[in-house]
Amino acid sequence: GINAEYGKQWYQRRVRVNLKRKELERRAEMDAIVRDTREAIVRHIQGSMPQGIRRLRMEVDKVEGEYRNQSESTYTNIKDLEKAVDVLRTDVVKRKVRLDPVQLDTMEAELKTYTDQVTHMNSMFEGLKENLKIVMKEELEIIVNEEQFLGDEEPMLEDVTVRCQDLNVLMESLKKVAQHQQMRGTNPLYISTGSEYDIHEEKKNLIFEISQLIPNHEERVMSIQETEEIRAAQRKFTKSDSDL
Repeated sequence: GINAEYGKQWYQRRVRVNLKRKELERRAEMDAIVRDTREAIVRHIQGSMPQGIRRLRMEVDKVEGEYRNQSESTYTNIKDLEKAVDVLRTDVVKRKVRLDPVQLDTMEAELKTYTDQVTHMNSMFEGLKENLKIVMKEELEIIVNEEQFLGDEEPMLEDVTVRCQDLNVLMESLKKVAQHQQMRGTNPLYISTGSEYDIHEEKKNLIFEISQLIPNHEERVMSIQETEEIRAAQRKFTKSDSDL
């Protein structure tokens, strides 16, 4: 009876409360997801925006574009107003035309608008001029540095290209010497050929290749420090037995 009905109502309230709590939890979770996504997008946009002088250049370009648009419009409007005023002056002086006060009020209002625009342009131009000076100075330094980089890098790149080619030739010679050493085994005088002429030619070629590997100490070894650097570089490309 009564207890059963009360229990039913209590159960229904509990169900509604649980549903409401779950709905609030889902909303809070969605709000957190939206907030995290928004923050991630803002960080991405800020990270992708140019920094330093490039950012300032973008800002200056935007202001300069706005200034040019306003100045062109203002210059045109003032020129047209000057023509209209000059016509009125001519009509009054030469033709004795009666002036229309309403027309004069309209022209005066336009002149006030153009004067305010010119005042704003003067203020805008001062800030633009200062920022342009900063940008031009920084960009001039960038241009000078880039020209210096181009001038310095080209001969260095050509030099390292030739050195790579020389290293390739040297590595091929070293590989041939290593092959001959493997063929000789423990006998350094052993050369596997088919005739005495071949033996003589191969030995001659081998001696010539080995002679080309003799370093020029006057140019390459200028100090103990350079020698240590060369040894360190050799160790960098030498595997120990434990590495094999």
